[in-house]
Amino acid sequence: MDDVSQLILGNSNPKALITDKLLDSLKQVESSGDANAVNKDTGAIGAYQHLPSTVQMLSKQFGN
Repeated sequence: MDDVSQLILGNSNPKALITDKLLDSLKQVESSGDANAVNKDTGAIGAYQHLPSTVQMLSKQFGN
């Protein structure tokens, strides 16, 4: 089983698996690294393509 599968299943320490390389790869897949990317179909925004509803929920949850 690969590292990402282990992370999803909760069988590994996330701090050991979430590396700069993994985040850079995710950013490339999601938006080709474009911090200003907007998905016209889903409304996802930014380099990591977060949904606005998720950003709003997390903002309320963490008080930012």
